[in-house]
Amino acid sequence: MKILISFIVATLSIFGGYMLAGGQLYLLLQPAEYLIIVGGAAAAFYLGTSQKSLTILKGVLKKSMQPEMQTDEYMDVMGVMHDVLAKLSREGMIAIEADIERPESSNLFGRYPSVVRDPQTLNFITDYLRMMVTSKMSGQQIQSAMDDEITARRKENDKAAGAIYKTADALPAFGIMAAVMGVVHVMGSVGQVSNAELGVMIGSALVGTFIGVLIAYAYVGPLGQFVESRLADQVKKLECIQAILVAHIGYGFSPALSVEFGRKTLFSGVRPSYDDMELRIKELRNAGTGSGGAAGASATNIFQAR
Repeated sequence: MKILISFIVATLSIFGGYMLAGGQLYLLLQPAEYLIIVGGAAAAFYLGTSQKSLTILKGVLKKSMQPEMQTDEYMDVMGVMHDVLAKLSREGMIAIEADIERPESSNLFGRYPSVVRDPQTLNFITDYLRMMVTSKMSGQQIQSAMDDEITARRKENDKAAGAIYKTADALPAFGIMAAVMGVVHVMGSVGQVSNAELGVMIGSALVGTFIGVLIAYAYVGPLGQFVESRLADQVKKLECIQAILVAHIGYGFSPALSVEFGRKTLFSGVRPSYDDMELRIKELRNAGTGSGGAAGASATNIFQAR
């Protein structure tokens, strides 16, 4: 929705301003130049972008109509991490094995549907919990493995967003190329058409430069920023999970205090207060007391203890 609104406002503002200034819209309708610029840029983008980057971009754009990541979504991540670590502290490693092997059918994960619907976050959580259960890796070793994965994810995301930025940088050049080709056509018509017709042809040729700059700075460039922001939000969730696991495994902190370490990694605009986080977990756990009972109450008491 944000993309659609941005594109509509940019289009109406630019073309509307042109028409208010007395410009004639039909002069900007040059299908041949649009074909040269858009077709050339699209081909260059496709050739220069890896399949992995295309897959990442496709995933982001499919979710582009959804709102940006909000505080509630981060609270769900911290909530499920708290519940998992609380269960692990009460009942031991084996108790969470069924939950991490089949998280989609787990009552524990089921209280946090936004986490279950996010394969990247869910796999990150279950992979490292599985490593805790099945190996004797130290907290430092697990942290190193998470660092490597997060770094790889960040590099993949940078390449995907970078492909859009590079296309935006190239579009003005494609516009100049279309304009030059138009001027060549005009020069070939000198002496064959009237001066009035030559003026129209020259104006039409110069439209190519305008089109290239317009698409680059009004559409493709902002799209790259949008994609970069959405991908950064995904990585921030992984960093939050990493901080929680490292605090619990590496330093032996309680689930509540470990969640605090994760909460502190979030940007201020989406970081919930401690009280909001506590209330959120209480609400979700109370909703599940029909099947959780005493275990839910015990976990709540753990969270209340700083």
